[in-house]
Amino acid sequence: MGSSPRSGALLIRADSGGAHGVGHVMRMIALAQAAQQRGLRVTLAYCTCPPSLVHRLAEEGIAAVALGDQRSGSPADIGRTVCLARQLGCEWVVLDGYEFREDFQTALTEAGFRVLCMDDFGHCRRWPAELVVNQNLAAEADKRYQERSAFRHTLLGSRYALLRREFRDSSPLGRSDTAWPGRLLVTFGGVDPDKATLRVLQAMRGIPAARGLRLVVLVGPGNLHADEIIRTAAAFPHEVEILRDVRDMPALYRSVQGVVSAGGSSCYEWLYMHLPGWVTSIADNQDSLVAALLHPGLAAGVARLATCPDGDLAHSLGAWLGSRPNRPPPPVDGWGADRVAAMLSEFPYFVRPIEPTQDAEFLFSLANEPEVRAAGFHTQPIAWTDHLAWLQRHGQHPDSRLFILEAADDGPAGQVRFHRQPGDIWEIGVSIATPYRGRGISEPAVKLGMAAVARTERVTRWRASIRPENTRSRRLFEALGFESAGPDGNPIVLERAPDTP
Repeated sequence: MGSSPRSGALLIRADSGGAHGVGHVMRMIALAQAAQQRGLRVTLAYCTCPPSLVHRLAEEGIAAVALGDQRSGSPADIGRTVCLARQLGCEWVVLDGYEFREDFQTALTEAGFRVLCMDDFGHCRRWPAELVVNQNLAAEADKRYQERSAFRHTLLGSRYALLRREFRDSSPLGRSDTAWPGRLLVTFGGVDPDKATLRVLQAMRGIPAARGLRLVVLVGPGNLHADEIIRTAAAFPHEVEILRDVRDMPALYRSVQGVVSAGGSSCYEWLYMHLPGWVTSIADNQDSLVAALLHPGLAAGVARLATCPDGDLAHSLGAWLGSRPNRPPPPVDGWGADRVAAMLSEFPYFVRPIEPTQDAEFLFSLANEPEVRAAGFHTQPIAWTDHLAWLQRHGQHPDSRLFILEAADDGPAGQVRFHRQPGDIWEIGVSIATPYRGRGISEPAVKLGMAAVARTERVTRWRASIRPENTRSRRLFEALGFESAGPDGNPIVLERAPDTP
């Protein structure tokens, strides 16, 4: 069983700029990064895309193909997309945009392609696509998705939020409210056609200077009102810094104490970074996310900027800035892109580092399963206190790399662990939870774990130490190319060079 589609090629169809904003292409970069990590060659086809984003795609190793001057979603667009997918030899085509409706999806499926379609607010009544992904917080409770006859398969909720690799590789930092409000980021997307940034700045003019408010205003690449924003900032009663073409967004989020934001995909970024936010909707496709943030108190804000009177807007911002913001646990774990990319493969699983608090109970139950204990060198049941001590000892140790094997559309399915021995030899252990045994997933799980370790660590040899009676583990590692490192004893030691195919 492989870890990627047989063709090795993936086509993404998305647009950016103008009415499209930049969110569709930016979240497709996140999916492309995860797909590339699984060995896929990714191409993004577009009708419109600013040069800065085309350059960003090239930097990420994503081939960018312009489909010509035509209307997105038109018959000509459909025809060229089908033709390109055939030329590339794709198995899957991913569609991210509200113009890619039933006829677009049908044409691709009838041409023999498997189709994943991104959704935000139910832009189709029927979905010919094989897989529909809605990353919005409230998607799981959306009644439209409960009508399963309209869908073949869905991935719903913020566990599928598509965050780019730089976020996953940059863990949120613990924060203090002592500097509140301090430095705040103001961001209203890559385009901001209705001047939301200017309206919010105007509403914040009356905030008392004694609060120490400092604003960082992010002006997107497609914002046509940048000059007006710069003039407004120059005459603003508080300190204002204008930023454009920011590449390291995690660093920017770490430099501020809160975010004033539109209800687009970037909300998942500051939620992941555990920042308090004030949010509002500036487009129909943002309404459901803003409602899901406001109603349970995940953020402050107003439902719709366009319908909010100036006085109410100023009052809402002032009340938020004058309060101690609520910081509930972030509903985004940063692994959404890996979950979705895994669903595009023959092996719909991925590995992620363990989260000691989140994964402790699963790992405890797995470690005490009778078959797991029987295969280990210490066969007695493990006590909870001993388990927690082991996690604390190895969870963040530089010579230990512990991974959860997760089913992309379900949850934890097993674990793969690595411990560094002298000479940069990494010893491997793997265990699969009972409901997932017999599916042939141990071998690809170990491969994914080895690839994850090799990306960041020096490896001279891989090693597996196995009890003589554990013939199943011995067959597993021999299938992976491991060979005996000496005469069989107790344990049996098998090794493999890191460059062995």
